[in-house]
Amino acid sequence: VSIHTEVLDQVLCKRAELQIAEAAAITAAANKALYFPAGTYVATALTVSSPCRLFGDGILKKTTAANAAFLTISSSDVVIDGLEFRGASFDATPTNVVRNDRAIRASGTNSLSPIRRLRFTNLKINGFAGVAIDVRFAENVQVNECQIQYCGYAGVSFLSVIGGLVTGNQVRFIDATTVNTSIDNPFCISFSRNPGQTLTDSAPCQECIMANNVVSDCRTWTGLDIHGS
Repeated sequence: VSIHTEVLDQVLCKRAELQIAEAAAITAAANKALYFPAGTYVATALTVSSPCRLFGDGILKKTTAANAAFLTISSSDVVIDGLEFRGASFDATPTNVVRNDRAIRASGTNSLSPIRRLRFTNLKINGFAGVAIDVRFAENVQVNECQIQYCGYAGVSFLSVIGGLVTGNQVRFIDATTVNTSIDNPFCISFSRNPGQTLTDSAPCQECIMANNVVSDCRTWTGLDIHGS
């Protein structure tokens, strides 16, 4: 990412059209904010590994349904606000479920070593063959006022999250043209744990609230699911 100037605590990307190199990393300094002006920012994979805020009017675009997350977060104290994420199936039902084709994946190591204080607010996410927002092994997580559609496996997925709030979101068209229902059952919003791990390593979701969400057109399976929590 090309960073040109710092104003107060905001790092500004000044080019409205910016081609981000493949496997580029967003390494915003701790407690800084990275602003994306209106425009389209194309990338294959992005990472956030320190506390920061990413916000603005920009569109972050992934052009292929690769079996990997678009934006990977491994840090506590991260805020993503106001951005739009576009996948390869923008405005269309994905052909197949590709579970790991996630717009955003945020994860700690396990329930004993979680990340904390994550905020995803006023995002638009469209066209990923897997999951729009996938949060694992985390505490104090909020997903608010997001518009999510045309994703293959899930809109919002919490796994072993303690203290989660999912509110005021619109989640629709969570499906794929071809779905293997023996292994892939799409959900609009899901709270779960990993049954293949111990309860110590993958605790059930606890103290989580989902409220005032609008979910629709999850044709293969269920709109709201508490799976193993």
